[in-house]
Amino acid sequence: MPELEDERGQGLLDFPDLGPRDYVQPSGRPGPGHMSSMSEDWFTPPDVVEAVRELFGGTISLDPFSCAEANDVVRAERFFTAADDGLVQPWAGKLLVNPPWGGGGTASTKSRAVRKLIRSYREGTVTEAVVVANANATTTRWFAPLFAYPVCFPPRRINYYGPNGTGTSPNNGTVMIYVGRNVRGFADVFSRFGNIMARFAPAGPDAEAEDWDEAAG
Repeated sequence: MPELEDERGQGLLDFPDLGPRDYVQPSGRPGPGHMSSMSEDWFTPPDVVEAVRELFGGTISLDPFSCAEANDVVRAERFFTAADDGLVQPWAGKLLVNPPWGGGGTASTKSRAVRKLIRSYREGTVTEAVVVANANATTTRWFAPLFAYPVCFPPRRINYYGPNGTGTSPNNGTVMIYVGRNVRGFADVFSRFGNIMARFAPAGPDAEAEDWDEAAG
């Protein structure tokens, strides 16, 4: 079994995957760390949100892990809070996906979010999406399917803000991944943040390859 790591380089045990119908919402009071425009209490930066809106032609259909305060900036037509649990809700249209960065392994929120996004895109319910992720995640197993799509690598750390306008300088960098057909548009808009890179190699075991095992992640 290959060794797995989380974004901080810590070793992880490989747990069996949870299929789309096997997920059970955690009990107890949901906390802000479950929200997408909030990542461990931090919202997606306004300049990134504006770039996503520009790419999408002015409208973000859905932010699946958000809150009312974060949506004041995102202005998505629909958003799901931690209480709604976006992982068990239907996803459709043009999405901003910024899952919580904490935790690791195939059972983490971000791992399930990536699988749900790719499945929804391939089924045609999601037309395009931008995923905001921790740059350290590029070496993890759950991130691997996203390399089938173009990735923006900013050369600097992007500052986030939290509830009531509090700010932070993150310890890690950020990457933005585009899932959709308007690759040229993504490159034109997101090149303001950094270099756009796309895979130039034979297809591997990922979301676009016939031998990609969605259950295995």
